[in-house]
Amino acid sequence: TTITPEQTGTTIYETTTTSSTGTGTTTMTPEQTGSTISETTTTSSTGTGTTTITPEQTGTTIAETTTT
Repeated sequence: TTITPEQTGTTIYETTTTSSTGTGTTTMTPEQTGSTISETTTTSSTGTGTTTITPEQTGTTIAETTTT
């Protein structure tokens, strides 16, 4: 997973745990202390996934590309 943060020069750490059912839980440590980024990832048996990210700042966009 490659994440492009909304602020240049910042880093977002991501830890993903995927179960055998194809659903996953992702915990992200955002680039700003005290803020929260929520992410939900669902992966199908075909190896494709859909990821929804709610950024910690309203109106910002975080681009993420996942290849399974």
